[in-house]
Amino acid sequence: MTFKGDIRDQTLDLNSWDGNSTFDNVYISGDLHYDFEDQDLTFKSLNVTGALTATTIVNSGYLETPSIKASELRVDKIIPTAGVPTGGGGGVIQMVSATNNTTNQTPSGNQVWTDVNPSCSITMTADTNKVLVLFSGSAAIESVGNTGFRLLRGSTVLTEWWGYTYNNTKWLYVTAPSGWVDTPGAGTHTYKYQIYANSTYASTLFHFNYAGASSANSVQKVMMILQEFSA
Repeated sequence: MTFKGDIRDQTLDLNSWDGNSTFDNVYISGDLHYDFEDQDLTFKSLNVTGALTATTIVNSGYLETPSIKASELRVDKIIPTAGVPTGGGGGVIQMVSATNNTTNQTPSGNQVWTDVNPSCSITMTADTNKVLVLFSGSAAIESVGNTGFRLLRGSTVLTEWWGYTYNNTKWLYVTAPSGWVDTPGAGTHTYKYQIYANSTYASTLFHFNYAGASSANSVQKVMMILQEFSA
């Protein structure tokens, strides 16, 4: 079914049509809700002043237009027109974050992995989607030997990063490693960060989120960011 020209009738019910539909220009002052299933919609331009809600954009049954204008866009899946690249993903579906300003966090003992704040949880919208984990934090370390950082989902270790610090006279400023792509599956998942010192873990030698000149600095925060994106 093909329509040419501008369509301004706000009473049209897109769910009542069968087959693929093509429009030149569509103007909707309210909300547009469409369950694409295996049908396609193609627009030259689409302008929605309310919310645009769709089951998916691009794939089996899709909305295709070079211009989309809407005050609110709601989708559960965003895929590039050429498909998902190998090892990659599509658009971001949701983002959650957590911050914490606890300074001078230290390992609980020698050769012991110790949780540091913050942790962050995300509830997946689809079990096949992926999560990009980002972490912003730093530490001041001196003379603890093997120095470790690692990322976990629940009790599952996803990755570890290692370094070595041994200097009895100088402190090292260490940026906490960041960046990991995970496929956690359905449900709610909690991610957390841990630190490790091989020896001499005393609070005077390993400071995660080091307080610096002022231990009461309210803007000195560690942040974890989780982004779910289509796969």
